[in-house]
Amino acid sequence: MTQNKTAFILALILSGMIMVMFLPALTEAKELTLIDHINSVRSKPLKEDKLLSKIALNRCKSMQEWTHEGWQPYANEIMYQYGKYGITQRYKVAGENLALANPGKVPTNKEWFDALQASVTHKANNESLEYQKVGSAKCINKVGNVTVILFAGN
Repeated sequence: MTQNKTAFILALILSGMIMVMFLPALTEAKELTLIDHINSVRSKPLKEDKLLSKIALNRCKSMQEWTHEGWQPYANEIMYQYGKYGITQRYKVAGENLALANPGKVPTNKEWFDALQASVTHKANNESLEYQKVGSAKCINKVGNVTVILFAGN
């Protein structure tokens, strides 16, 4: 009887050790990036471009007063940014998706993606094979959470 109890306790300890070894792997799962979500609907994945991400961050920071109704003053600014960093010389086509979420809740990357896919023009940019490169940034402005996605291609 003592031998069976020892074997049972040993089995529990071994099971516990196995559980401990597997737990970190389960908790280390990371949320997909917004670019990962966009690539999930494309036949050819976009490659992240650090320069486009830098421009997207500059764009995001410059839009401190932006609302859906008041985007027009910012429309020409992206062309200035593209010219300043040589994007217009490096690529034949470029596009942009802007998204604004109300303050209070920061959307997950999946929620941003679903909202963008619900818009015909944003979805077209996400899925266009004209684009091979992408950069993105998120920030908080005075009226909510902003996401900027920039696309470029040859």
